[in-house]
Amino acid sequence: MITSDHYLELDQSAVISARYIATSDANTIKLIIRTKESMKDVSLVIYDIEYEAFTNLDEPYDFTVHGFFVPLDLITSAPRFRMYMTGRSKKTNILEYPGQKCKVELDFDKSWEAFAEDVFDENNSRYKEISSKDIQVTDGLTYRHITCENKFGAPVEMFLLSAESGKIGFELAVKGDGKPFEEKKTDENGNVISTSVMYPIATIEEMAKEAMENDLDVKAAVNADFFDMFADNHPSGFCVRNGEWIVSNDESRPFFAVLDDGKAVISDFASHPELRERIKFAVTGSHIMSKDGQPGDFGFIQPFGDVRHPRTAVGIKENGDVLILVVDGRIPEYSNGATLVDLALTLKAFGAVDSINLDGGGSSIMLIRPDGEWNFEVQNRPADLHRPTEKLIRPCYNGILIYKK
Repeated sequence: MITSDHYLELDQSAVISARYIATSDANTIKLIIRTKESMKDVSLVIYDIEYEAFTNLDEPYDFTVHGFFVPLDLITSAPRFRMYMTGRSKKTNILEYPGQKCKVELDFDKSWEAFAEDVFDENNSRYKEISSKDIQVTDGLTYRHITCENKFGAPVEMFLLSAESGKIGFELAVKGDGKPFEEKKTDENGNVISTSVMYPIATIEEMAKEAMENDLDVKAAVNADFFDMFADNHPSGFCVRNGEWIVSNDESRPFFAVLDDGKAVISDFASHPELRERIKFAVTGSHIMSKDGQPGDFGFIQPFGDVRHPRTAVGIKENGDVLILVVDGRIPEYSNGATLVDLALTLKAFGAVDSINLDGGGSSIMLIRPDGEWNFEVQNRPADLHRPTEKLIRPCYNGILIYKK
C-alpha cells in the first residue's frame, strides 16, 4: 500500500485534463488523466484501494497520458482521490530533483464523461490543407501528398493512396513464405548452444521487390501488422496471402481483407464469423475506427489513441474504393502525427465509411512505383522513436502490396 511519506504534494495544476469513457462492464470506467510533466509509476488510491495505470502498454512513448480502469460507483462515492507518481528522472518546473515522488489530490467530476460521438464530428477533419501534390501511379491508383496544419497550427504531412475497385488489387507482403523458422546459435566449435523460433522480417521495399520477381506488378506498398520487434518478430494477429493462412496468432483482432469475390472489407470475426472461409488476403490492426460512417467502439481517449504519432490506416469508401493513409510524426518542425480520432476523421473526410488502424510509429512507411519506373520511392519520413530525424527504414514482419490487376 502506498504511503505519503516523502511524496511532494502538488496542486491540481499538475494535471492538464481528466476524462473517462464507459467500458463493456457497466460499472467500470476507463479514466484518462493527462499530467503537465512526464511521469512514471503512476497509480490512483480510492478508499485506500490502489489502481495501477495501464498506460503505455501498447504505445510506450507518451508518459503524460495515464489510464486506469476503476469502478464507477466507488469513485463517485469517494470523489476525492489521490494520484501517486514518480518524475521521469529529471528536474522539471514542478519537481525539485530528478526522479522525485509526488502526489496530487483530485476531485472526480461527472462532467469528465466523454462519448465517441462528441469527438467524431463529421464536419471537422481537424486539419487545414496548405498544399497538395497528386501523382497518377497507374490506371486506378492515385497518390496524394498533403501538407497541412492540425487544429493547434502545428505542421502535419499526410500521404494518401486511392485505389479504384476492380482495377487495383491487394496482396500480403512477407519475406519468403512468411512462416516461422528455427534460428540456431552455435559456439566457436559449431556446436548448437540454443534454438529459438523466429519470424522472418525485411523492409517493405525488399518484400515488394521479391513479389515483383514473382511477376506481381506492384505499384505501391505500406506496412501492416503490429509485430514483436523486441523478441521473435511475430505479428500480433493473423495474415492471409492468396487464400493461405500464413500466420494465425490472434484471430480476435480486426482486419482489412479482400474476399473471394474481390470485395475489400474491414471487419472482425466476432461480428462476421462467416467471412473466415472467404478471405483471400488479410492483415490485422488494432482498432476499427469507424464502421458504416459511425465511430468504432475503440475508446477514443485511451492512451494508445490519444497521443499524436506516425500512423498507418486503411479506409473503404461506399463504392468499394480503398484509401491507405500514412501520417508522419515525431518531428515537430516537420510533422506532428495524428491521434486515432484525427486519423478516423481524416479518412472520413476523404470518403471512407469504414476504417482500421494498422501499425504505426517507426514502422509507418509508404512507397510508390509509378508506371514507367522500376525503383520504389519512399514518400514519407519514417521516424524511429530514439532517432526521429534520421530516415531509418525499419524491417517489419509484413505489409500490404498494392498492384495493378
